[in-house]
Amino acid sequence: MSEFPEVDLTVLPQTYEQIIPESYLDEMGHVNVAWYSHLFSEGIKGLFGKMGAGVSIVKERAIGGFALESHIRYFKEVHLGDRI
Repeated sequence: MSEFPEVDLTVLPQTYEQIIPESYLDEMGHVNVAWYSHLFSEGIKGLFGKMGAGVSIVKERAIGGFALESHIRYFKEVHLGDRI
């Protein structure tokens, strides 16, 4: 039995989409952990945009948010060519 319950992620709003390029891979052929952080950042930027706090508002009002701490849990590895 998995520690985590199955979650239907398709019900969540799509905030970012990308196909994983070869440049994201490390020497062992896995997506480098730094890119997971980058992809999270792009998704959050898209989420803020959907909530009315997009890049233009951040620049105009000189406000914003950031993550003080983050944790990456790998439920499924991302591979070259995957659409995320």
